[in-house]
Amino acid sequence: MAYVNAFAWPGGPGAPQPSVGPLPLVMYDEQFLNPATASYLLALQISPAVQNPTVAWTSSNPAVTSLQSQEPGAGGLPGDPAPTAPPAEMFVQTGTAYGAATITGSATDPVNAGATITAYHYPSIALGCRFRYQPAFAFDPDRAALMLQQSNWTGADLYDTFPSDQLGPLDPCLNSPLATPANTPEVWHAPYGGVLLPAVSLQAFTAVSVSQWQNAGTSFAPSASALLLLKTKEGRIVKVLLPIGPYEASSPGGPFPY
Repeated sequence: MAYVNAFAWPGGPGAPQPSVGPLPLVMYDEQFLNPATASYLLALQISPAVQNPTVAWTSSNPAVTSLQSQEPGAGGLPGDPAPTAPPAEMFVQTGTAYGAATITGSATDPVNAGATITAYHYPSIALGCRFRYQPAFAFDPDRAALMLQQSNWTGADLYDTFPSDQLGPLDPCLNSPLATPANTPEVWHAPYGGVLLPAVSLQAFTAVSVSQWQNAGTSFAPSASALLLLKTKEGRIVKVLLPIGPYEASSPGGPFPY
C-alpha cells in the first residue's frame, strides 16, 4: 500500500482538514502590525487515510524551530486549558536562534510513514516613521545599538524620512532628523547602495542570493510590498521584504548564512 505524506498548516485547531501549503515553511519574528508569522500547525497527512495514527515529531534544531502540543501564545486558565494540537498534528514556533531546521513527522501505528520539511526562522523589521514602526536600522552587529539614539539615525544602513506635517505625537520620527519639510515625499534610504525589486513570496525569499545586489541607488520611493537588497557600512549584504517582513544579512563579502 502506498502512503503519500505531506505537511500542511491550517492555522489552528478546529480548522478544516489541512491542505498542503507552499514549501519550505518560512517563519519570522512577529511585528505588532503583522503578528501571525511565528507559529503554525503542522499535520502529517497519510493517503489512503488512517484513523488516529501515532506520530512522533522532531526538529533538527529546536533553537531555530521548536515543537509543542499546546497552541503558542494561548494562555490557559484553571478549567480552561490552552488548545492542544489535534491527533497527528503539532505546533511549530520560532525559537531563540535564526537559521534553518528540518522537521520530521514519523507515523508508526497503524502504518509506517513519514515526511520532512525545511523550516526557516528569520528576524524581521517594520520600517517606517509612523507609530508602531521603527525608522532606522544598522545591520552590522557592532553598530545596531547606535540606532537607539535619534542623532545616529541618518548614519543607518536603512532608514525612512517622512514629511513633518504628517507626523503625530506618537510617531517616532516627530522632531527627529528624519522629519523632512512639509509636503515633501516619504523616502526609503540605503546610503551604502541597494536595489529595490518587486516583492517575492516567502518561499522565493529563501533563494535570493547576495549576487542579486546592485548599487542601483541610495534612495527609493516606498512601495506597499518590495524586496530590497542593500549594502551595510561594513560591507554586508542584506535582503529584506519591506515595509514589514523578514531579513537576512550576510557576513562582509560572504553569502547569506542559510
